[in-house]
Amino acid sequence: MPDTSHLTQCVACRHSIPKNASICSVCRSYQHAWQNWLQYLSGMAALLLLIASAITWLVGNARSYLWYRDDVRVMAANTHTGAVVWNRSDGDVFLSRLVFYMAGRTNDWIAPTLIFEEKLSTGQFARKDFPKAEGKKDRLFLVRGVSAIEFEADIVQAVNGDACYDLDFYENSDPSALELIQMAGPTLNKFPVNGYLQYWGINRSDPIKLPLLGFGVVYRCSNPK
Repeated sequence: MPDTSHLTQCVACRHSIPKNASICSVCRSYQHAWQNWLQYLSGMAALLLLIASAITWLVGNARSYLWYRDDVRVMAANTHTGAVVWNRSDGDVFLSRLVFYMAGRTNDWIAPTLIFEEKLSTGQFARKDFPKAEGKKDRLFLVRGVSAIEFEADIVQAVNGDACYDLDFYENSDPSALELIQMAGPTLNKFPVNGYLQYWGINRSDPIKLPLLGFGVVYRCSNPK
């Protein structure tokens, strides 16, 4: 009968192993409970670290898709000077153009357009000036206090290129617009203006059109009042 006095059973798989063995040669289990728990805890720690790393990677790479903040603002916009745009988004944007157009009209209609065609990094401002005839408004008077019929006639003359007339378009919150309304007072003649700023945001295949609301004014050679 073989001598088995030097053998014992594995605490995990019950196979015969040498009494002084610390690891079972069959199932690779430690023969002391605390060692098995240590191995288990080490494996759990490695798994948790792997999960945490995966979550960190997902959050970092999915942020632009799931939690991207799109925030482009028009700080000023008028055809007398130009426009200022602020990119408060979480990423770069590509500015295309800013368009004003006369609302509610089918005839005698124009749409001044300011071309940007530039990338704007997050946190940065972009400024562009509308092209204008230098000094023209120095020779013109702002139309105010005239009847609706007379004002419509002024608009038609200005739209059709009469050298004695000019137009300005303003976005409602533009600082120059607020100053103009304060200076001209309640008699200022205005016509409604709409518009938009077109740009592309991150991971977007279609352009975004940020709507603008405003008003237009007319200048002419003779002072109506």
